[in-house]
Amino acid sequence: MQVGDVLLCPDGTGKYHVGEIAGDYYYKEGEVLFHRRPVRWLNTTVERVLMSESLRNSTGSIGTCGQITRHAAEIEALLSGVRGPILLTNDASIQDPLPFALEAHL
Repeated sequence: MQVGDVLLCPDGTGKYHVGEIAGDYYYKEGEVLFHRRPVRWLNTTVERVLMSESLRNSTGSIGTCGQITRHAAEIEALLSGVRGPILLTNDASIQDPLPFALEAHL
């Protein structure tokens, strides 16, 4: 991880808190979590339900850290206020694409 990298941290409720790496690694002896990096937490969250299936799969990895750079465009869209998965359709009968997309999960 590098200074300036954006991170998503799950809170266990279906939301991811967004932060930015704000400094270099340091070691804090005597603490429970002694390997550290300063993080500047942003006042925003990303709802897991709004992520594409591919991004949900990538953020659900078992490791402590995962590389999700290939989803940068989708993450930027979610952070800029675009709500819901990015959907492409020519079907004019679909009034609201989010409920339409979520029906696939019922």
